[in-house]
Amino acid sequence: MAENSRYKQMKRQSVKWLLYFSAAVAIAVAVVFFRQGFSAKAFEPAPSQVAMKYYRQAQQDSRSHDLNSMLHNYYLFLRYAQDNPQTYGKELVTAYIDIGNLFVAHSDFSSAVGYYRKSYDLSQRYATGKEQMMCLLGLCQTSLYTGDTINARQWNRKILALNDVPEHEKLHLYYLNLASDHMLLNRLDSAKYYYQTDLRLIERHHIAPEEKYNTLMSLCKCYTTQNRLDSALHYALQSYDNSVYGDVGPLRRLFSMRKIAQLYMLKGDSKRAAYYQSQCYDLRDSVENTRDFLAIKSEQEQFEREQSRASIEQLTESNSRMQRLILLGVAAVALLAGFAYYVWRQKRRTEMNYRALFERNKELLDIEQAYKQRLRQANRTDQTAAEPAEETPQPRALPESDTPPRELDEALWQRILTIMDNLDELCSPEFGLIRLTALAESNTTYVSQTVKAATGKNVPAFINEYRIREACRRLLDNDQYGNLTLQALGESVGFTSQSTFNRAFKQSTGLTPAIYRRLSNRQSGEHSENDSGQ
Repeated sequence: MAENSRYKQMKRQSVKWLLYFSAAVAIAVAVVFFRQGFSAKAFEPAPSQVAMKYYRQAQQDSRSHDLNSMLHNYYLFLRYAQDNPQTYGKELVTAYIDIGNLFVAHSDFSSAVGYYRKSYDLSQRYATGKEQMMCLLGLCQTSLYTGDTINARQWNRKILALNDVPEHEKLHLYYLNLASDHMLLNRLDSAKYYYQTDLRLIERHHIAPEEKYNTLMSLCKCYTTQNRLDSALHYALQSYDNSVYGDVGPLRRLFSMRKIAQLYMLKGDSKRAAYYQSQCYDLRDSVENTRDFLAIKSEQEQFEREQSRASIEQLTESNSRMQRLILLGVAAVALLAGFAYYVWRQKRRTEMNYRALFERNKELLDIEQAYKQRLRQANRTDQTAAEPAEETPQPRALPESDTPPRELDEALWQRILTIMDNLDELCSPEFGLIRLTALAESNTTYVSQTVKAATGKNVPAFINEYRIREACRRLLDNDQYGNLTLQALGESVGFTSQSTFNRAFKQSTGLTPAIYRRLSNRQSGEHSENDSGQ
């Protein structure tokens, strides 16, 4: 019993410390994720009002042809919006197209291709066919500028495959890209044919002036390559008029004036060449402003590098944090495994103690049964002997609990013991001091004193001890009493309360009735296996 109490106390202490450790682990994990949530930028919501403010400003700059300011505001918009395409998908497509067009104007085709690809990927999910067509046009034109005719033809075929775009607009872009392809292959006559076909299509369907400007400039380039300067100048002047009256932007007007100045110089008309060249210088300072463009581009590249460095540092910190969490988890698992092993070991030790107590109680029952058999046999011999010729051997002395003191009436003690062997009386719920006194033909005071002197116990405890012995016998007899519940078995030996039965049983044997039955059933099963094995 002391061992069980000590084990329960240790178990309670272990569970308490395990709960403390689990709480500490939970708090540590919560703190880590709390800090991660407030330190990682990925968890911060994009401020939509600020993002749309930069986008609208960039659109206004585009309409007023302030291209460097447009680029700057687009870059500020991307810092807030590029990680949230579900909200800003259509605006991102437009921003990437405009940025790509500006990089083409500055002959930075590799950067332009990157922005066009981003816009095309997003346009397939968040934009219309018109915007997809503009993305494909940019990809096709930059491929032609870099001499990549294979990809240019691939993008051109995708333009024709678009569904929700008017047929004449698809044909216009198809002719334009096909002519550019032929011109790249130095098939100038075929190129001129497709450019002129495209020009007629533009005039018939009143396609946007900037598209007409692109075709006119392409025809000018084609005639310049053939050294037909008059025809080239004719289309260059038309492109200039288109840029002025069609409001296609000062950048296109600048390109037209440069081309006109170049053609007049080739024709030997230096006066007119100087006029258009001076106009180019005036317009270039306000429109092209390459220095500001490069400064804005460098600032954005620096920002992207810092973002990449921050992402790498964040990933590194996340990895180290994850490693700490893993180590913490391993420590927790090791602690749990150690606690589980400790509980298993204590349970095994307790089971062994239970088994030893069970075997000891069973052994005491066997000794008591053997003693009673010898005692009955000796009594029968005394009664049948005519005269004792010689002194009969005395039976083995009673156990300490059954041996009366020398000053007591041994005859009364023997009558009490005989009554206690009567199971019908013992197992009756009404059996107690009054009934025992009546059957012993004595009085309650003397019976109580006799039991106290003989066993050191009062009469109820003495009766309960005999009932518990009988309950142990019945728990060992599975054939006859195995179908009884523990409450029914307690009632069969005279107990009226389940709690009283359990308390008396554990006080007498050191085991609960449930554990005693389990060990008895296990022993019976082991014996059955041994018998079947033999």
